[in-house]
Amino acid sequence: MKNGFRQRHPLRALAAAVLFAVLPAAVPLTVAAAPDVAPAARPTAQQADILLWTARVLERYRYKPASNAPAAGAGTSVQDAYLKSLDPARLLFTEADAASFEALRPVLDKNLGEAEAPQLAAAHTIFSVWQARQAAWTRFALEVLHGPLDLDGGGQVELVRTQAPRPASEAAQQALWRQRVIDDVISLRLAGCSENQVLPVLERRYRKALAYAQGGAAGSAQAAGADMVEIYMNAYVSARDPHGRYFAPPRAGAQPRKAMAGIGLVLQMQDELLTIVASPGSLELRPDERIVGVAQGKDGAMTEVIGWSADDVGDLMRGDAGTAVTLAVLAPEAPPGAVQPVRRVTLVRAPDQGQEKGATAAPRTRIETVGQGAAARRIGVIEIAAFYQDYEARRQGSAGYASMSRDVARLLKEMAPQHPDAVLLDLRGNGGGSLTEVTALAGLFLPDVPVVQQRSSDGKLQVERSAAGAAVWDGPLGVLLDQGSAAGTEIFAAALQDHGRALVLGDTSFGRSSIQTIVSMDRFAPREDIRYGDLRLTVAQAFRVGGDSFEGRGVVPDIAIPGVPAYLPGAHLAVFPTGQVQAQAFSKRPGLAALAPALAARHTARTAANPRYQAMLRQRARLDARRASDTVTLNLAQRRREAEAAGAPVDIRQVQLDAALRAMGDAAGQWQQPSASVK
Repeated sequence: MKNGFRQRHPLRALAAAVLFAVLPAAVPLTVAAAPDVAPAARPTAQQADILLWTARVLERYRYKPASNAPAAGAGTSVQDAYLKSLDPARLLFTEADAASFEALRPVLDKNLGEAEAPQLAAAHTIFSVWQARQAAWTRFALEVLHGPLDLDGGGQVELVRTQAPRPASEAAQQALWRQRVIDDVISLRLAGCSENQVLPVLERRYRKALAYAQGGAAGSAQAAGADMVEIYMNAYVSARDPHGRYFAPPRAGAQPRKAMAGIGLVLQMQDELLTIVASPGSLELRPDERIVGVAQGKDGAMTEVIGWSADDVGDLMRGDAGTAVTLAVLAPEAPPGAVQPVRRVTLVRAPDQGQEKGATAAPRTRIETVGQGAAARRIGVIEIAAFYQDYEARRQGSAGYASMSRDVARLLKEMAPQHPDAVLLDLRGNGGGSLTEVTALAGLFLPDVPVVQQRSSDGKLQVERSAAGAAVWDGPLGVLLDQGSAAGTEIFAAALQDHGRALVLGDTSFGRSSIQTIVSMDRFAPREDIRYGDLRLTVAQAFRVGGDSFEGRGVVPDIAIPGVPAYLPGAHLAVFPTGQVQAQAFSKRPGLAALAPALAARHTARTAANPRYQAMLRQRARLDARRASDTVTLNLAQRRREAEAAGAPVDIRQVQLDAALRAMGDAAGQWQQPSASVK
């Protein structure tokens, strides 16, 4: 999951080190468990049954590319996926450990088809070794933390170790862990932690890692065993479906997290600050903002969360539905260490129903004016965080079910009295959602045309069309993307681009074409009170109406405007074969498509003379270079000088939007259809 960014090692994120993996059968291993480590409970017959049914559903219904080529990067080895999940930074297992695990490979990589699942026994064997190693090395990290640390010396730490050699000796492991502790301290200092705050933050983090190794998230052998099973299940699923995932059922005696309410953020640790990757639950928060504090209610005391894990901060954010939580957020352009000034954002918690049920932020709109005098153009901007629909309400016949496309249609009509010259759909950070909503949104601008092709495992093509009728908006249209725009967003943008209906602006999108469904495994349980969890699996692949795939490629904009680099640009390394299918018959509109080259040239000339835009490009280049680096110095003063040398930061996201608005102003000025209107 990390490609060119700081890899989250076991001390930085426990969940990351133990949430997605799989392992083999039992063989004698000469690893002595620490006396205070309670070995994970052995897999139960019910867990073996869950694994068996999950494997059957996966093999029967998962998407299999027509070429039969394996998904690139998905990996065909369950054992390798399991080991990577347990030890992503290759800090725990030595070369000797990995060699001893090879005896388990034939079992772990075996297809599941029997009533018994020896794979779980093998996975348990390796997990027991992991527990001992994690506990021992976390204790070592605590010792290093409380000893003398040289923050002014030389040397470097390797940040990305997914392909690095495993340590060959205990001395090599000690050196790696000592480097990681020093890097943790330096990173917290640069993130804004004072010197006397660093030790308590890391002490808390390391002791939580130790507690997890000693008995799982809930501090028991049963909890550790359940974690092990979930890790193996996800390794098995991901080895066959690169975009699939298994969701374990709530554990006995544990309060279901769904009983509490959250605010729908996707977070990731970056330079010791929790950074917003996506915010489908609120348009008040921007991707790439950093969370530095959480308070209960509107005026509650603010708890500083620098250096906290995503799970711990998530627990602070959750509470009863309808109550408020306030976040202190730091702008993405703020320099390292500048935890002030921050802005406070108060949000109301909503039940976790997921995008599929419409619990997400409604689109919002505004009018922006670009240019001056007779050249002034009014651009209607509509921000869309997700393609949501309340399926259940729709199934029950509710006339007012939540629907993104219906919300956008309403906003377009409300915008009509303001007489916009063009409309820009801001889909940055939109990870997709309902395919029904994708085609419905396309129909607002491009009725009765093919929107996307779906290819199932049997090779059959199904063409999704937009509804017939009149377009709601028939004037100049733009779609703004970034590297986080994915799946349904890409289907929509590609369709409007292929038909020549809209200009696509921004960054090349994420590049994910999988069409998925969620299967409740509870239907296979022997009793209604037994839960087997859920399986998300890919059932088809999307192709553009012209026959091309955007898997791993993304949608390339007509006018390239760099934005904030995605934190996970390599997250889709596990991709399906791209391939191509038969093109559908359609006629491309000549208007905006014909104008695109001239508009792009005008954008290039304008931004070349814009100091703020050029400063943005330089900052973007620095971010790309820093995130692509595999090593960083362990000298605090040098790290601080490098951060200060970058100069005054720029709001990349706002600069990208400003450039897109001006490009749409150009498009409106060149538009040859004066009757553009909302209908």
